[in-house]
Amino acid sequence: MAKEGYFKGEMCPFVLAQVGGTHVATAVFTGGNIEEYTWVHLQCIKEYCKLWDSKSKDCSFKVMVELLRKK
Repeated sequence: MAKEGYFKGEMCPFVLAQVGGTHVATAVFTGGNIEEYTWVHLQCIKEYCKLWDSKSKDCSFKVMVELLRKK
């Protein structure tokens, strides 16, 4: 299968939240301690992911999309 999009860089196409620190401005102006969330695409974790297809050694989500495109 040709690699394209996120799969070309072996990245997961789904977004994950990564908890970061706080903005200095937030702490200064409000006195609050608000956690920041960064939305990122992480590298594919392959066999450790429920979407991993051990038969084709690929993301089963990608395999399903490819099969639907062929129909």
